[in-house]
This record gives sequence, structure tokens and C-alpha cells, in this order.
Amino acid sequence: FEELPKLYQVKHKPKHKTFSSGQVEKLFEAAISSKQFFDHIPFLALSCFAGLRPFEVGDPNDKSRRYDYANAQGWDLDSLVTGGKLIQVPVFDDESGNRRTKISYDRQADLSANGFEWIRFWAKKKGQDPPTEGLVHFEYDTFVSLRKAAGIKKWINDGLRHTAASMFHQNLAFKSTTSYWLDSFGHDRAVYKRNYADVKNPNEVKDYFNILPPETK
Repeated sequence: FEELPKLYQVKHKPKHKTFSSGQVEKLFEAAISSKQFFDHIPFLALSCFAGLRPFEVGDPNDKSRRYDYANAQGWDLDSLVTGGKLIQVPVFDDESGNRRTKISYDRQADLSANGFEWIRFWAKKKGQDPPTEGLVHFEYDTFVSLRKAAGIKKWINDGLRHTAASMFHQNLAFKSTTSYWLDSFGHDRAVYKRNYADVKNPNEVKDYFNILPPETK
């Protein structure tokens, strides 16, 4: 076959890779096993169970770019879809004016019920309520050590968010539309069709949303 002219060639874009529910569970187990890692639980919860981008929750290249708990709206908005909490993900930080996300519009993310349980568990161990101000803790070098402690040898860049998006889209227990998750994650239908439309093993999805703190299992 003759090679197609460049005008007609379709550029191959591989599908986003994801972690297994077992790997994600190992991350949380590693986080609770060590005082060094413990404060990364909110980062993990917001990444895995609300699908925030690294740029939005803990940018490894900018220590000032962290998710602001003030945008959790006091943890007062219940999600009728997941049983968790609805939280704001603004494009810009109100005080500094710094950009907080790569998309062009503010969005409302859905933190699943088990994700919020991890926030509550972490806060309780710290002797406080879920925080409504301050920034999420994230230290890149420490998180690399946490990943290794969890036994994950090959890290997937942005893999926590990709895993979350895939799991949320494929969880039939959540009575919602595809458009709901497009808005929640801030991606378009083409991204969904390419990366998240394939059916996943329902047991894998169920296991993912049953990743819970020890005291709530």
C-alpha cells in the first residue's frame, strides 16, 4: 500500500492509561502507614475521587499552586449523584489572580462519598474538622517515595485523574448522564469517546468506590 499523503493521515493518539483499583488502594494504604506520607491523603482523595488535575490540586512545578480548601464550599453541598460532596474548581485564584486550571471555565467537581470519607478520616486523625481554608499539602519528593512504598514501579503521568474519569463514567450505580461527567471533569466529548467510553469490569469499578479508610470499612 502506498503511504497516504499527510493531508489525509490521521495522527494516532493513544488512549490514556489508568491504574487498577488495587494500585490506588495501595497508595492509600501507604499514605496511612507512615507519618511522612499521611498528609498526602487529601491530595490522593481529590485526585482519585474528584478527578482534579495535578495542576489543580498539587502542581509539582509550582509550590504555590495547590487546591484551596475555601473552594470546597464548607463541604456543605451534597451530591445527589455520588452521595459525596460538590466542590468548586475555579480557573483563577481569587486573591492572587494566578491560574488554577488549564481549561477556560470554572467547574463544579463531584467528590465521591468514599473520597469524602478519606478527607474526614484524615481530618479526624489531625484532631480537626474537614478544613475550609488553607491549601492542600503536596511535596513531590515525598509523594515519589509514597508511590514506591505502594509498590508502583511505573508511574502514569496524570494517571490518577484518568483513572477517576474512567471509573466515574463507567459506574452504573451513579444515576447520571455522560454530560454530567464531562462538566464535572472539564473535558469534551471527543476526549470521552477516545479515552473513557469503553466498558470496564464492573467488579473493578465497584472495588474502586469501596476504597475506604480502615474505620469505615
